[in-house]
Amino acid sequence: MDFQFIGNSVWIDFVNTRVSHDEECLTTFEDLLAWALEAGVIDLGTKRSLPKSVSRTEQKRILRDARALRTTLVGAAKQMLDGARPRPSTISRVNGLLRDHPRIIQLRKRSGEWSSQSELVSSGADGILAAIAEDFASFVVEAETSLLRVCQKDPCELLFYDTSRNHARRWCSMQICGNRTKVARHRARQSEHAEAYA
Repeated sequence: MDFQFIGNSVWIDFVNTRVSHDEECLTTFEDLLAWALEAGVIDLGTKRSLPKSVSRTEQKRILRDARALRTTLVGAAKQMLDGARPRPSTISRVNGLLRDHPRIIQLRKRSGEWSSQSELVSSGADGILAAIAEDFASFVVEAETSLLRVCQKDPCELLFYDTSRNHARRWCSMQICGNRTKVARHRARQSEHAEAYA
């Protein structure tokens, strides 16, 4: 599966796993694990061990819950794109995940330097959803939500958080939609120029 990591936030990249109404990236539990690994939410050992430790029924439930969370976050993104705050039902859902999967923070000393490390109290596949919820909660509290954008290249629907210096980013990715737009404009200008001299 070719996931897009262009959102500048884990929760936005998770929302982007539904590329369009026709293109679903999370069709299996294994797809969810592959996305979580690429997103840095889980490590390779966890990705390898979870399919063996989680029953097929539980895998289906977790995938269903992941898609439902994504739908909730899509709604929250639409609210923020419209300048509104996320709905209370969204906050309740996110708070539920955070409550059910708390983290502990511990001090660690590595190479003579102290740092704090946050770890989930419980591990497992539901921890993936909790990590996404945690990133969303941090975004709502810390980010300038007016910089949440949707790609301007029609019909692309990918979201991103605009971290560009002047906050003028227009496309999900220069490589994906930006170049296509610029090439199309260039060809149109060449065509107009050729017609003018024909």
